Amino acid sequence: MLTLQQIKDNPERVIERLAVKGFDGKEVIGRVISLDNERKRLQLNNDNKAAELNRLAAQIGALMKQGKKRKPPLSRKPSHRSKKNRKRSPPPSLRPKMRSAISF
Repeated sequence: MLTLQQIKDNPERVIERLAVKGFDGKEVIGRVISLDNERKRLQLNNDNKAAELNRLAAQIGALMKQGKKRKPPLSRKPSHRSKKNRKRSPPPSLRPKMRSAISF
């Protein structure tokens, strides 16, 4: 079984050995190496973002320790009706039926 390390260390030899077994591995091995490089790039990006997040979290902690809290942004005015007391209107398809049932 081939390991990624074997493929990266000596891709030409791996391609030769696959050819002996009747498999053209040039394209596949190239794709494996390309995907590994992409994985490394994404991992580095992820590590950098995690480090930035940790730095910001430490900065926020230090500011909170100093008592510097940011005021929350202004929110919308609360509705004059609570959700419990709101009247729900019936779906438009039922309105004519309800009107005919109520009218005398």
